[in-house]
Amino acid sequence: MSEAIKSKIENYKTAPFDSRFPNQNQTQGCWQNYLDFHPCEKPRRTSRDNISSSLLQSLKNDRAKSTFAIM
Repeated sequence: MSEAIKSKIENYKTAPFDSRFPNQNQTQGCWQNYLDFHPCEKPRRTSRDNISSSLLQSLKNDRAKSTFAIM
């Protein structure tokens, strides 16, 4: 195994447990993480780990068109 891969495996971290969303359905958690992402960069890793790329792209498109539900 190459050194780069070994380094990535050793430093791999998953998103921490969020007690606000204990269920397996992560839709509400995904939504909240997306909302948390923009005003604060701290939860960036968590929001990126828990949200699917297709949903993220859809939310970005809605935001760009000013059709985002919170705007």
